[in-house]
Amino acid sequence: MRGFSVFEILLVVTLLIIVLVIYFPSIKSIRSSSDLITARSSFIDSLKRSQVRAISAENDSVWGTKIEPGKITIFKGDNFTTRDRAFDEIILISSRVNWSGLDEIYFSKLTGRTNSPGTITFDVAGVPPATININEQGVLDN
Repeated sequence: MRGFSVFEILLVVTLLIIVLVIYFPSIKSIRSSSDLITARSSFIDSLKRSQVRAISAENDSVWGTKIEPGKITIFKGDNFTTRDRAFDEIILISSRVNWSGLDEIYFSKLTGRTNSPGTITFDVAGVPPATININEQGVLDN
């Protein structure tokens, strides 16, 4: 007779389940770590782009960065509420990423200084948090 016995099939299925149970937490951790790294990098890039636009006085304006659930927005204007929405640049990030601390940072035109120095901490369950500090001169310490 050719084919597999019921015992052989059950053995293979059992081994597959064991492998999945062992590696599933690792795969989840890798995804969480990737989400955290991507959000942190996107935020840093957004801050730098806002600062460069402010220093170059692009559109003769102050520029800033705002983080909200699932997205980061580079905006033109003195603050996010009164910004010129036509210039918004939105970067999507994982909605699994949480943050604490600063959520809106803007840079003065020509100097690139910020009136909102402080810290922002990114957190995703199961992964050590990542912190970014920004001083009055707009310098990032990450």
